[in-house]
Amino acid sequence: MLVDDEPLARQRLRRLLGAILEVAIVGEFEAASSLLQARQPLACDVLLLDIEMPEFDGFALLNALTKPLPYVIFVTAYADYAVKAFEVAAIDYVLKPVSSERLQQAVARARQNLEQQRLLQSATSNKPTNSAFVQQMTLPMGRRMHPVQVSSIDSIIAQGNYVVISVAQREFLLRRPLAWFESNLDPQLFVRIHRGAMVRLAALESVEPCPSGRYKLRLRSGIVFLSGRTFRDSLRASLDLQGTSKNLIF
Repeated sequence: MLVDDEPLARQRLRRLLGAILEVAIVGEFEAASSLLQARQPLACDVLLLDIEMPEFDGFALLNALTKPLPYVIFVTAYADYAVKAFEVAAIDYVLKPVSSERLQQAVARARQNLEQQRLLQSATSNKPTNSAFVQQMTLPMGRRMHPVQVSSIDSIIAQGNYVVISVAQREFLLRRPLAWFESNLDPQLFVRIHRGAMVRLAALESVEPCPSGRYKLRLRSGIVFLSGRTFRDSLRASLDLQGTSKNLIF
């Protein structure tokens, strides 16, 4: 949904959004007050909102709207409001004149936030049945989103606030803590091997005990991990390694 008092600005946004796949404009308003007077529910995923407008500015509109709000991308000619914009949880702040590349980045960020929100809602709503564990994820790669069966994931490696998810020869970068995967993936299928990695048990090719008491794990994809001492017992239990020091080939 678009809210901007400049007709040319709205026209440009319509044109740029029209070139992005799977984006539909479901509403357009020339002023914040017009949206409020329409009493139209915000049945949209993303609100593209100008700041300086007659009667109500963008921030006043957000205060007046019924919560919860859609994701907000501010589109403005003024850089001065950036800090305030993120204080009200905007997901992006795009300066005019809007370029195609910059708008695509903002839309991609909105897509990722929406997908994460839907996955979290799905994971939380179904617990505590066996089907509570996540079976499928939609992961970003560039501008596209790819549906991925959890059973095809080989490994999940933490990198700061992100994780790298390996699926065959592909890698997906997702902003989510490793602890979320540990809570939401089936422990019969996945095991955490050290504080920065989880692996799918069926993806293992071999496990080799080390003199230090840790294990060297090789995946069928060729990736090699060294387990952490803290996770040794859970790994031994998952692989039924109790009382054996032999190399295991799967």
